[in-house]
Amino acid sequence: MFKKLTNRFTLILVISISIVLIASFSVVYLTTKDGINRQKEEDFNILTGAILEGSINPFNVDQRPRKETYVIIFSEEIDFTYQTNDDLLEVDTLYLYENMDQSTIELNDQLWEHKTVIVHQKEAVIFINVTDLNEVVSSMVQTLLIIGVVALLIMSVISRIFVIKIIKPIKISYTKQKEFVSSASHELRTPLAIMNSNLDILLNYPDKTDKEKESWLKLLKDEVHNMTSLSNSLLFLTSTKSTNLEDVNISDVINNKLLMYDALFYEKKIKHDSTITSDLHINGINTQLNQLFTNLIDNAVKYSVDNLIEMSLYKKGHKVIFEISNKTDQETINNTKHLFDRFYKVDTSRSTIDEKSYGLGLPIAKFITENHNGKIEINTENELITFTVSLPISKKDSL
Repeated sequence: MFKKLTNRFTLILVISISIVLIASFSVVYLTTKDGINRQKEEDFNILTGAILEGSINPFNVDQRPRKETYVIIFSEEIDFTYQTNDDLLEVDTLYLYENMDQSTIELNDQLWEHKTVIVHQKEAVIFINVTDLNEVVSSMVQTLLIIGVVALLIMSVISRIFVIKIIKPIKISYTKQKEFVSSASHELRTPLAIMNSNLDILLNYPDKTDKEKESWLKLLKDEVHNMTSLSNSLLFLTSTKSTNLEDVNISDVINNKLLMYDALFYEKKIKHDSTITSDLHINGINTQLNQLFTNLIDNAVKYSVDNLIEMSLYKKGHKVIFEISNKTDQETINNTKHLFDRFYKVDTSRSTIDEKSYGLGLPIAKFITENHNGKIEINTENELITFTVSLPISKKDSL
């Protein structure tokens, strides 16, 4: 599909470029051709004026140098008189006279054009050599053709490269969309299958005890909760960027978040070393920022291999920087480029907490960061993985 699309766009560009080249070259050709015709007309007028003023006649020799090569015949009879500033024989001039029915006469590899004027009630036929002028036009046409073909070939290659670059992000987006739909369908299929099985049991075995029915209903409720969580995450990722920002004390947000996690840290025997600079502000959305730090802390709790998490918040230039680090395994480090891919999950069997994961936590964290005109990066060193979030500081703190 994308190959056909690339070929189609390339063809459209090449045709458009060809039309522009043809139009441009046509203007150049017509302008040059008009200039040549004007030059010929000027040469005829000069010679006509010379005949009328008597400086050129059949009984004297025109000694004035002229840029045009001419022959002037002063008689309609075979026994004609003529004057020329070229080394033409009488038979040549007679040949020109006899072929006046042609607009352009070829003689000895030279091209001649003619014009008839009335002098003292007699005709005088003026012939001028237009070989050089016509060669200018022919040479120009050949040059334009060569330039046109070369330019078209070059522009075709450039257009192809240009189209490929344009199509590439569309192709990536389309591929990700297909993967997203496929992954979402896969994630939804499991809870739906579980719910269907439990409903079959409830319908097919109505004589089961209330305790047994309660356990199946509890499973159904858990799966409904999981599906609700998944659908909310998917809707969040497909939502448009918000512009309703307000001043948020990000230091307080993180400190409050750490207070909420104290019980979980204690229960899981997780140590955390936190250095939070106080009273740092950014322009943001409080709920989204809470979700951002929740996802990052949850990720560190799940995949820390030594139960130690380090966090810091500080100001750097016009940015607020939040860093969270934990020691992880080599598999995670080797796959850091996929951690922000939707539905990507590192082996969950190594998770330190039993919580349903859909592989959407980090993609949501990235989405929120970018929604706040920020940037999130992953750095790895000595089995330590660090997520760094940089957010623009508010005008209040930048003063």
